[in-house]
Amino acid sequence: MIMMRDVAPRVGGVADRMATAMVHSRCFYSLRALNVLMFLVVGAFSLLLGLGCSNSSSKGKGLNDAQNFDVTESAVKDAVGEDLKTGELPSFLWDVESTEVGGVEVSPPIDTEKELESPLLCIPEEESCDGKDNDCDGQTDELENFPIGIEGKITLAAKLNKDHFLLAFGSSAVGSSTSAIAVVGDQGEVLSTIDTTKEDADGDEYTAYTRAPGGFALAGRFFIKGQYATAARLTGYDDDGNIVWDQQYLDVKKNNPEISGVSLSKNGGFLLVGTGNVAKGKGLSSAWVIKTDSFGNLEWDESVDYSPEQTFGRSLLELDKGAPIVGGNINGFPWWTKRAPGGGEIWAKTYDDVGKGTIWGLERGGEGEFYMLGTKDKEDAKYGWVIRMEGEHGAVTWEKETEAIGIYGSVRGKKIEGNEGGGFWLYGHYGDESGLYGVYHETNMDGEPVYSIKFEEGSEVLNAFSLKGNRIGLFVTSDKSDPRIIKLCH
Repeated sequence: MIMMRDVAPRVGGVADRMATAMVHSRCFYSLRALNVLMFLVVGAFSLLLGLGCSNSSSKGKGLNDAQNFDVTESAVKDAVGEDLKTGELPSFLWDVESTEVGGVEVSPPIDTEKELESPLLCIPEEESCDGKDNDCDGQTDELENFPIGIEGKITLAAKLNKDHFLLAFGSSAVGSSTSAIAVVGDQGEVLSTIDTTKEDADGDEYTAYTRAPGGFALAGRFFIKGQYATAARLTGYDDDGNIVWDQQYLDVKKNNPEISGVSLSKNGGFLLVGTGNVAKGKGLSSAWVIKTDSFGNLEWDESVDYSPEQTFGRSLLELDKGAPIVGGNINGFPWWTKRAPGGGEIWAKTYDDVGKGTIWGLERGGEGEFYMLGTKDKEDAKYGWVIRMEGEHGAVTWEKETEAIGIYGSVRGKKIEGNEGGGFWLYGHYGDESGLYGVYHETNMDGEPVYSIKFEEGSEVLNAFSLKGNRIGLFVTSDKSDPRIIKLCH
């Protein structure tokens, strides 16, 4: 594992003395005098064929391959960041060792028997996943960090398209009434913000997202004004972020709901899944399924109640029209059920022989199999968890764990997007004696670990997305309200 802050590019040697003037360039040789520089560029140019960026993953381009390559004095001035004068060089270029190549003195010493590892100027090439700076932007291509610059509690991070993301900011504390959504570019730039505050509530938050015809829908909950209770909410937006309709579901039988998922239904409208308190109270929970029309009007809802058992609904699939499959837990054991259109049980199954934990994801594989994803609880620690079931209502064929994530914490999971080989993302946070950390795991389709990264103290990974090429985008937030996009490439 690596800490996020440990992967910043390192600069050494002459570059240490040039750091204040050459923040983004690591691909220079210094010359002892300006006339030597010009002699090297003009008179000995042919000796420097085949040079590429020092971090190139191949031996591709040299200086002679670059189009419109600018080797003028003005280009050197721009790159060095100093106002050069005839016969002078900045003081930080002196007092370095040197050697001769073809009668021309350059520094630092180089092995003339080998291809030069650093060029006179850096030639950007395609980004690669070799942990090097192939695009010459001053940081490794394997990990990029884009702070967003908005403070607030992020309750939802969703991918709008390959270049844009949606963040929802809300409050889960009674008495706070500010919420908003923001559209963010893939470089962390905030493109727009929209106030989504529900005026007749003591606070609100969105926790689930789905695309919809002509826009998108957000689901969550709000704090009923003047009461220590919450109710579910579903809001439809157009592509410009304008509210088209806004529905609330005041059902005391499902008091204090937590909405975990929303999706378009094959029957038209929307399906929501979550957890709420049952009517009997006593701190018992039941899964909750809601079906609406295309404008959020309630068509039917169902409390999946196995009192006195604790039942949690956190994930949702719809294979047959109007018949959702809900995944979650009963008393900590993995559980899922298929509901009939309009409500009612078609089948339900609990796996009480694989251990306890928290199931957050339910996915279907390419051969009719299903997977549950989440966190496994064991006596010593918590682990990322992948469970494979053989078809609907099927038996467990295997269950796999990642390395321990910590003494406490939770990871969510989903199937990797856009990867022909398949696999799963497990992301969230964990804690131990030293603090709370964001965590990201990647497995193959057999649940075997492929990649893992640990983020800085006080952080949490909210979601993972497939970006351009083979990049992975992670939304990371911290207890200091410091949201950022982390781009991984591996």
